[in-house]
Amino acid sequence: PSNHCWKTVASSADGSKLLAASEVVIPDSYGGIYSSTNFGMIWTSNHVPAAQWQSVASSADGTKLVAVAIDPRGLIYSSTNSGATWVSNNAPNYGWLLVASSADGSQLVAASLWNEPVDEQGSIYISRQKTSKVFAICYELKSPGKNYTPFFEAIKNSAKWCHFPDSTWLIYTSETPADIS
Repeated sequence: PSNHCWKTVASSADGSKLLAASEVVIPDSYGGIYSSTNFGMIWTSNHVPAAQWQSVASSADGTKLVAVAIDPRGLIYSSTNSGATWVSNNAPNYGWLLVASSADGSQLVAASLWNEPVDEQGSIYISRQKTSKVFAICYELKSPGKNYTPFFEAIKNSAKWCHFPDSTWLIYTSETPADIS
């Protein structure tokens, strides 16, 4: 929309997924957040509270997004589906100024301009968002005389694991399948 005072923009690594946020809507109301999943050809309003949005960030693939507002205080919203839905991060009641994301979206950094009370200096917050899953490792090892101990020890390096009889293990980890492999 042309009646927005645009403040910030973020992009996926390939430029196909875009995120833009405005500080105000003319003549006199808080701004909004819009996203595009087709190189900016079509923009969709994201249903987040109207606010003075200051900064947005995106993971490299454009699926994990985050936005911060300076007013009203305490607004940090994130999306894990390219902006289709958003959730509040229940952030402290600060005036948020800047946000950044790691390439995979698992780590966020947000900086506030001021804290409560308003005369208190700002802060920097780091959020590490790791999600753990259960993976099954199944195999059939039959080579006679072969030492499989290093293989078993590598599996036991997971935070939590369970070994069933025969050739099946369950592990609970934040690693990706490639990392496990």
